[in-house]
Amino acid sequence: MKPSNLPTSALTPNGLSNDPSAPMLSLDDVHTYIGQFHILQGISMQVRRGAATVLLGRNGAGKTTTLKTIMGLIPPRNGAIAFNGAKLDGEITYKLARRGIGYVPEDRGIFRDMTVEENLKLAARSVSSGEYRQRLDFCTELFPDMQRFMRQKAGTLSGGQQQMVAMSRGLMVDNKLLLIDEPSKGLAPIVVQAVIEALVKLKSHITILLVEQNFTMASIVGDYFYLIDDGHNVANGTMEELINDKELTRKYLGVGGV
Repeated sequence: MKPSNLPTSALTPNGLSNDPSAPMLSLDDVHTYIGQFHILQGISMQVRRGAATVLLGRNGAGKTTTLKTIMGLIPPRNGAIAFNGAKLDGEITYKLARRGIGYVPEDRGIFRDMTVEENLKLAARSVSSGEYRQRLDFCTELFPDMQRFMRQKAGTLSGGQQQMVAMSRGLMVDNKLLLIDEPSKGLAPIVVQAVIEALVKLKSHITILLVEQNFTMASIVGDYFYLIDDGHNVANGTMEELINDKELTRKYLGVGGV
């Protein structure tokens, strides 16, 4: 268990990293303001490729702001962000998406007046019909129930069904990294379990950065964690280390473990 004071050696002015051991995503001393409020106060993080990294902390710690900063929705004022070795900070959101970063926001961000099928087709508008079918089949394997409401308007779905659609949209193109914000929020326990099972399967196909308040979900899905408090790094390490550190989880998460 250690604080997240990370080197900047993985950050390059341009181009992509050819080193498979290099982190897929790096944040180095990132500071983000919302208006006059200094929300992120030097966040550093490395997201390893092929794994699920969970960002943890109390409400208001800066977790959602971290994801929005990565996606360029709230540009950082200082610090550096890199994806596959290429600097991202200052880049427009749609260009970040084209690099292969998918984002499932806390409010799910689906088009409520469109059907589920239309939502997915819109997300996959840049892929061929054959690839669309393959990706759709993959999503319905993750979420079998989704086949029942493909022609239903997304706004009429339950919270759990909308979450399935939101996550599936992020899988309809060739994303390398998926940022997922609070997928269990407001869901019934049985639906949370379905989302956990889907994420466990999903992380063998795509790198995940997950923000989650549900410590049970985080402990099952996550391989690595970063813990932030009041916009600062507190600790990072393997999820097993965090599960076994009862003092840390009580102090910053209000739980004694799972």
